[in-house]
Amino acid sequence: MNKWIESVIKNRVEKVPVTDVLKEAFMGVGALFGGIYGLSNGIRHENGLLWKPTVGIAVGSVVGFTVGLFPFHTFGLALAGDAAYTVYHDYKKIKPST
Repeated sequence: MNKWIESVIKNRVEKVPVTDVLKEAFMGVGALFGGIYGLSNGIRHENGLLWKPTVGIAVGSVVGFTVGLFPFHTFGLALAGDAAYTVYHDYKKIKPST
């Protein structure tokens, strides 16, 4: 499994060289924001002050690494989600509530 993941990363970096820099930068930013979110959530709910920031750091770094490795795919998904939300929101405004 590890060799397969490494081969995916190597092939992606060969195709889009900027991802070599983006994957580590986004991983660090994701870990930072994940840890901050986990800590604030743990303080707000007064539980999990150790495991919530730890899980936040782990999940944030994985998501950041993936976003850095596939930035165009992420941008496309965000754009499609925004368009779908806009259409849904406009449809909800037009449709009379019963």
